[in-house]
Amino acid sequence: MAARRHDATTAGAAAPREPISSAELQESYVRLFDFAWYRYRYDDAPADAVSAFRQFRAGVREQGRNPNGFFLSSWYMEQNPQLKQVEVDPFLHFLASSLDEGLRPHPIIDTAFIARTVPGVTSHIELMKLLVHGEGIDRTSIWFSRDYYRRHNPDLAAVRDLESHFITHGARERRNPSRDYRVLPAHDYDSARVSKGPEIDRFEWAGDSFVVIPNPVADTIFDQIYEQGEIDPTIFAPGPLTLPSLNLFDATDIETRDLIDYRGLLREFRTEIDVVILLPRLGIGGGEKYAAQLARTLSKTLRKEVAILVTDSFDDENAPVLRSHSLSGFRHQTIVSFHRHAHRTWKKPNVLALLLLALKPEAVFCINSDTGNATIARYGRALSHYMKLFTTFFSESPQALGAPFSAIYLDAVIGNAGVVSDNENALATFRRRLPRALHPHLHLLPQYCDDKSVPQRRRSGARPGARKLLWIGRWEAFKNIDFVVELARRDPDTEIHLFSPQEIFPPLANIAYRGRLDDLRDLDIDDYDAFLFTSRFEGMPNIVLEMALTGIPVIAPEVGGLRETFRKEGIFFYSNGETDQGGPVDQIERRLGQIRKLSAERLAKRTATARAEVAERHGAAQFAHELRRLLGDE
Repeated sequence: MAARRHDATTAGAAAPREPISSAELQESYVRLFDFAWYRYRYDDAPADAVSAFRQFRAGVREQGRNPNGFFLSSWYMEQNPQLKQVEVDPFLHFLASSLDEGLRPHPIIDTAFIARTVPGVTSHIELMKLLVHGEGIDRTSIWFSRDYYRRHNPDLAAVRDLESHFITHGARERRNPSRDYRVLPAHDYDSARVSKGPEIDRFEWAGDSFVVIPNPVADTIFDQIYEQGEIDPTIFAPGPLTLPSLNLFDATDIETRDLIDYRGLLREFRTEIDVVILLPRLGIGGGEKYAAQLARTLSKTLRKEVAILVTDSFDDENAPVLRSHSLSGFRHQTIVSFHRHAHRTWKKPNVLALLLLALKPEAVFCINSDTGNATIARYGRALSHYMKLFTTFFSESPQALGAPFSAIYLDAVIGNAGVVSDNENALATFRRRLPRALHPHLHLLPQYCDDKSVPQRRRSGARPGARKLLWIGRWEAFKNIDFVVELARRDPDTEIHLFSPQEIFPPLANIAYRGRLDDLRDLDIDDYDAFLFTSRFEGMPNIVLEMALTGIPVIAPEVGGLRETFRKEGIFFYSNGETDQGGPVDQIERRLGQIRKLSAERLAKRTATARAEVAERHGAAQFAHELRRLLGDE
């Protein structure tokens, strides 16, 4: 669905200008390419502006590359499907089009609104110049204020591209785009899960649809004080200075609060719980694997009663995942869906805080749960009087890709909870951000790998003839999937097998999708010459550790904490950036060449080194020892 168009002929709009000449169009196309932004956005961007511009122009249509933070090529093509039938540059098409056509370069950049409110904007070129090179423009639509969004989200101080951050992360995280408006998932709005305010705008991004409505406030200040006081009694402290600390809430929650089934929620916990693990959902990912390791060690080694509280999805979505061997640590635990019993208010931290106060476990571990982190940030000080609180942050991306919880919540939770990571690289990043007095709240708990749960490679050395590579993971942009495609394109004789929980439609004949992999022991590991890992950023990727244990040669980028474990010549590293050996794909080709040239004995020695390094740092006994220390049980 296209973003809603607004009438550009409203009184007060600037008069239309003369048609744009071809020379002006081409000159503007070049000048509106923001080289500094492009290098910030694309890891593979060349170091000089001319080469970067050529790379952008070659990939603007097929790869969806963007010239600046205010024009989204792929999104623009989706909103204007007629462009797919002709060979036209989408950015050039936008610049050449007139304002009265109602086109948008970005879901939250309303060209008609800007033309009505900013003097002198009579063409898309002038509008884009103002956005890219100008200063002083605050609202890119009636409902999005750049100044408000930055001031009310201090974790975004280093983020340059606020509009793209909002559509990629902010809308999903329920961050308000301005004081007077808020954004909801269209499904919630259309199914009347919230009160029907007037729909101001609607947009789609990455398969999700969102609706903009006015931001409600409490009917009276007394209603708001009473509502917050139910869980946060400090609001009753005397003095008018407490009033600014009141948080806005949706007054309709007062009506829906009676629909929360506290009794049913508590009935799910049939025994006294020692440790609660908060997860957003049960998927097959690094966070879930880490939680499964934690649950297994707590229950089998430390003899704790463990409950998994799934905060952000329905329980019936989770059942198929439990068949995965990597999540076997969940099979004998209590698993409860928070969403099932608190359907309409499942994102409300105060409901979760009340539940934890009722359970009073010894400890709570929050792993990638937005609801959990928000609860610790807001109510952690009170909860910490009754239980130990820990939240895990595995990595931190400067563009908040993947799971950007460290960027959002680190400063808010560190005073209320211990912060745990599986790699020292992330902790070093956090230490640079935090005052020295808070460093003792940071804890290292490296994950463990069990060599009994992975297949063992029997052959050594490379096979003659064509190569066959193994790739396992989620088929997502930050996994650098374009490296996989480019490698296959360069070498048609190399066959790449993909295993992913998502169904993949390979773009090339020598890339084969093999389905979902629930148990690594189902793999014929001897059928592959090497395992290829291509993430842009990571914490400590469990799949790399598991593959190293199998004895297969591993090719991986120097990301996250991998260098902490693999300090010798074990796995084959490459860089995600340009080096004297070329770009990442050039380096991957070189590593494959190394593997083919090594004798069987030398290759076996390297893979044995990698296996020993994993066993030394990531054993089950070491994990249990560090966990006891973290909980104060030693």
